[in-house]
Amino acid sequence: MGDQRGAVMRVLFVVAVLFLGGCGASLPTAERIWGKPVPKAAPEPPPVPCVADSGFATFADCVLKKSEGKEVTPAERAFLSQIRSIREDYLAGSLTDVKAHAALDMAYLNTIEKANEAERDRAAMRPRGGGGGMAPFSCHRFGNSTYCY
Repeated sequence: MGDQRGAVMRVLFVVAVLFLGGCGASLPTAERIWGKPVPKAAPEPPPVPCVADSGFATFADCVLKKSEGKEVTPAERAFLSQIRSIREDYLAGSLTDVKAHAALDMAYLNTIEKANEAERDRAAMRPRGGGGGMAPFSCHRFGNSTYCY
């Protein structure tokens, strides 16, 4: 039994020396296997914001381009449709830049903001804190205030 223990200690000593010496300190990398460095993916650049001061057509094109290929909510889909419609009128010359921006603001309020407002109302109706109390069953807006009963 003493010989086995001595052999195990020698093996552990050799492994420890090799590891501390650097032979086993790193796992094989692609560079060590293929002999050339593997290019790393470039970091994704931060998103460039759409600037409203750049003119309506440029701004609308930027917003529409950023929405391509993304999942959108029904409210966002309606907003993008209204942007396309306003852009078409703007390019046809029936809207000035100022009126196009005003129409865009109204489109936002009538789609995205209404959806956000409805979600806030639904959140207000949910029970809070797990107290088991009954949730309000009706919410009404008066001016800037929402009342739930």
